[in-house]
Amino acid sequence: MKKTKIAVLSLCLGLLIAVSLPVARAASRENQAKEILKELQLSAATVAGQTDELSLSIRDGNWSPETQAYRLETVKEEVNQMGREMSKLEQERGTLRLWEQQAIDRSLPLLQEIAANTESAITYFNANKSHLWAETYRGYVEDVRQDSEQISKTVKGYLKYAKLEDQKQRLQENLEMRAN
Repeated sequence: MKKTKIAVLSLCLGLLIAVSLPVARAASRENQAKEILKELQLSAATVAGQTDELSLSIRDGNWSPETQAYRLETVKEEVNQMGREMSKLEQERGTLRLWEQQAIDRSLPLLQEIAANTESAITYFNANKSHLWAETYRGYVEDVRQDSEQISKTVKGYLKYAKLEDQKQRLQENLEMRAN
């Protein structure tokens, strides 16, 4: 009798673990996607700030070409980081929640524009170091700033939505528990 109880308890424990592991993995993936989106939002805000400073320096003529080259390289590295973050999200797309997929869909075209304009700014810079005040160069930098700002705002909005949805879910669970 005692062995039967132990066997039943072991079986129940095994079933509980088998059922809870996929749920835990799914929750982990959800949290991972949310963390990557937070990193993407932060990277986009960083690029927006860096390119805002770069725009001001171009307009005011405050920075040497070497300083601008360094700043452009820093922006490029951050944009590449955003690309890596987006790539991680794209790989997990099938397991993401709808709002996460929408955040990707709204951000990806902007990120592609940011990458293209960053590359164009660097190419222009390398070819025209004595004409860094020109409208073409300023335009590339400004476009990177605006698109980065837009990604940051968009992703921040989706993250805020997710937070509110989580709060709503917890409130519903609390109310259901009280009703029972």
